[in-house]
Amino acid sequence: MHATIAREGGKLESVSVAAAPGDIEWVSFGPQHVIPRRFQARVRDRRYPFCEFEVEVRDGKPTCVWLQVETTDTVPTITWSNIRLPLRMFVEEATAVAAMRLVTGPDGRVTGHPSYLHSDEEFEAFYEAASTRLPRRGVPLDDEHLRKVAEVYRDPRGGRHPTEFVAEQLHATRPTAGRWVMKAREKGFLGKARDRQAGEI
Repeated sequence: MHATIAREGGKLESVSVAAAPGDIEWVSFGPQHVIPRRFQARVRDRRYPFCEFEVEVRDGKPTCVWLQVETTDTVPTITWSNIRLPLRMFVEEATAVAAMRLVTGPDGRVTGHPSYLHSDEEFEAFYEAASTRLPRRGVPLDDEHLRKVAEVYRDPRGGRHPTEFVAEQLHATRPTAGRWVMKAREKGFLGKARDRQAGEI
């Protein structure tokens, strides 16, 4: 992602994103999209100061890791009241811009294409597909969730690190994903593990 792009029809007047310095590492965000692990974004909207920030995916969740604001013609001074920014909305809109939709061609090759989430319906569907209701601490894991864990674990996109892929896809920490995989094996949704290797017998 070398070019700067902007999403039209969003909740903000202008949102643009660009790759963070260094090589781009793509991570799964829902079943049909990937997003950069780190990317930079800019928000221009007459209601707010000009904002530049960086987003990093942590435990499967896009998170703002730094933020800079500047005055504009419509916001000539920075005050406590006008820096109470809707940061969650900023991050969500920027993530929608940065997302690439995975498309499988006739030859079986998977390529990424800009999402172009113009309508609110597309935007909501994007986040609904990316979000998974995770079991709360202390609540038993049900079979439906463990079947999903097994399905994601077997996804070829996980490569040689399927547990890490489960963590990214289901928005969990690596230790939590490992616990889910172990439970899925115990319930028979996954085969027994190979000797000190990922995968199943």
